[in-house]
Amino acid sequence: MPQTNRTNQPNDTDEISFLDLIEVLWKKRNFIIVVTLSTLTIGLIPLITKVTPPTHFIISSEIRQSGDLTTSIILTKLWSTSELDNSFSTQGMARYKLRETPYSPNSLFLRSISNLNSQKQINTFMQLNVKSKILPEIKNMMVTFPKRITGSFKLSLKTADKALISILKTQMNDYIFWSLNVFNQKLLTEAKLLSPDTPHKNLKPPLYNTKIVSSVITVEPEKSAAIPLSIALGLFFGSFIVLIMNAFNNRNNISITSKT
Repeated sequence: MPQTNRTNQPNDTDEISFLDLIEVLWKKRNFIIVVTLSTLTIGLIPLITKVTPPTHFIISSEIRQSGDLTTSIILTKLWSTSELDNSFSTQGMARYKLRETPYSPNSLFLRSISNLNSQKQINTFMQLNVKSKILPEIKNMMVTFPKRITGSFKLSLKTADKALISILKTQMNDYIFWSLNVFNQKLLTEAKLLSPDTPHKNLKPPLYNTKIVSSVITVEPEKSAAIPLSIALGLFFGSFIVLIMNAFNNRNNISITSKT
């Protein structure tokens, strides 16, 4: 009778401790290593076939607004007294919904930005400076338009050749100053259209700082997480399979023992 009670009570040895699990995993370590190497091999396949992009450099010039509103005041006054309907709609003005006077500070600033961002104007600059050997990367210059009108915009381009950074910075700045002079001439032409008798012979490019701040940002190729992820998955699946197999074996042993 006492013997029957002992068989019905749970045995403490049936409980598996953490150390027991470690021991099981250690005994099957070769199997886990094989599974890990298999997943690592699978993870390396796309890395081998994929071409890693080279490191490239982003060169940017910051175009800032200044506090000089002289040009805006002069042209707004001429426009308000003129019978000529001189209205403009550029990409920047449409983006920020500027539909009032084309000579307000923000309108002039965005018109000059759009002028600077014009591919046609960039091509003209390159044609006029053929002897200066303008680098082809200059064609890829683009202005970044933020969500809201801010005090500065960025004109940037990319290059994969570190040796060209200094030359590209110089040529980018040359283009900016050249573009300002072109826009200056446009404003003078518009002023004469608004008022043929205007005495103004020079209208500064609106809201530009003459100081151009250039910066270079190195962009490295993205590092793939395939290798550490493959190793982690291999260890996980290998350990999971070993523990499942061990649990089935223990259950079979318990059922055989109970039958005997």
